[in-house]
Amino acid sequence: MVQLIIPCYNEATRFNIHTFFDNFQFLENVHIIFVNDGSTDTTQELLLTIQLECETKNDTATVSILKLPNNVGKAEAVRQGMLLATKKPNTRFVAYFDADLATPLTEIKSLLNAIQSNSQRKMVLGSRIKKAGSTIERSALRHYTGRIFATVVNNLILKTAIYDTQCGAKMFTKQCAQQIFAEPFVSRWLFDIELISRMQVLYPTSHLNKIIYEQPLNTWKEMGDSKIRIKDLIEMPYQLYQIYNKQKDDFKKNKGTV
Repeated sequence: MVQLIIPCYNEATRFNIHTFFDNFQFLENVHIIFVNDGSTDTTQELLLTIQLECETKNDTATVSILKLPNNVGKAEAVRQGMLLATKKPNTRFVAYFDADLATPLTEIKSLLNAIQSNSQRKMVLGSRIKKAGSTIERSALRHYTGRIFATVVNNLILKTAIYDTQCGAKMFTKQCAQQIFAEPFVSRWLFDIELISRMQVLYPTSHLNKIIYEQPLNTWKEMGDSKIRIKDLIEMPYQLYQIYNKQKDDFKKNKGTV
């Protein structure tokens, strides 16, 4: 069973319920946990409608809702969903996708195939790499800004070749998720980087290219309407600095051992 976390904050006018159900057929043996991150609009009503529709259809995929009383940000919303998902006894893999469905639900199969095809893999990252046969729709500005950001992060913090740290589609083994989501993140928006950083602390560098794998997505479409505020953008350099310091402290505590 795959547990799929979808964090939601004020998604009532943005979430495409028709696209969701059009792709629902691809979610066999998948349980979706919508995390309502303290929304102040009618997101909860929307999610309840989706849940009821799924129950009526009696599909192989099922839906539950985790309602948080206050807005805690994407990082903590995903973490709360993961903590709930990993407690379920029939869970083998856990994943999270962004609520805008920029990564369509059809990609859950490609991530699952990637993590199941090699028993050493613990973490699979969806990667927005343009290649023959793929459909990656992304503005030039976001693409080149992303490449600059990735270069800075890889050279200064991760010191490893990860092409796309920020794609909102990732899958983990249950055991891996229990380890790297156990503690709150120091960053509200850059927790994707923290996840990889935590893997570096837990596992020797020589093992990383075996346990972390980037799976090129077949389809990804930029949706716009980012929830990141100007204040968040201004704070990102400091958040990167916090991640860097946290990694150093964790290395001292754990000595980089499994």
